[in-house]
Amino acid sequence: MSKIKNIIFDLDGTLWDSRQQILNAWNKVLQNEYDISLNVNDFNNLMGKTSDFYKKAFFSNYSSKQADYILNLCEKEEVIYLKQHGANIFKNSISTLKKLSKKYKLFIVSNCQSGYIESFLEYYNLNELIKDFECNGNTKKSKEDNINIILKRNCLKSEETCYIGDTSNDYLSAINNNILFIYAQYGFGNLSHHSHSIKDIGDLVELIENIN
Repeated sequence: MSKIKNIIFDLDGTLWDSRQQILNAWNKVLQNEYDISLNVNDFNNLMGKTSDFYKKAFFSNYSSKQADYILNLCEKEEVIYLKQHGANIFKNSISTLKKLSKKYKLFIVSNCQSGYIESFLEYYNLNELIKDFECNGNTKKSKEDNINIILKRNCLKSEETCYIGDTSNDYLSAINNNILFIYAQYGFGNLSHHSHSIKDIGDLVELIENIN
């Protein structure tokens, strides 16, 4: 087995939990203009999914065009809010990324909207650590396809690459690209089918060293 040289991260449920911050941003738009009020639990089953799922969950009473417009307002406000406030980043995320960046190339692939990953990187000053990233908002493609884009764009070998995520979609997206999957147990998913897992993001350094 080849050694791991490249690590691709999911974002929500893997590096941070942004539910409360998303709620704050969305309610700023919804309560003022549409008399819709959400709570943090409304986002529990949506984290890590594409914008279409949010649209169906919250704006099904509106026409598709209206729903797209409201969603766009919410997502723009969300990006602004996250750039200003950050989110509930997991305790060891930053220190782990810094340690790993000394030995491995780091990437992010998320199902989020455009600007979301940038908010994370800018607020925590992590731009220099992450070599490349991709998201559904940029490409309108699935996570599986976006992982493949990262692999091809950066000339990464699948056998030298792993994906860290917390949902079944993360798992399937990784194995369908023939890359190793590491399950973040502390995230939003509940997986039983995995070969490697971590209970804390800080465990990743030792695990990858042991795999290698």
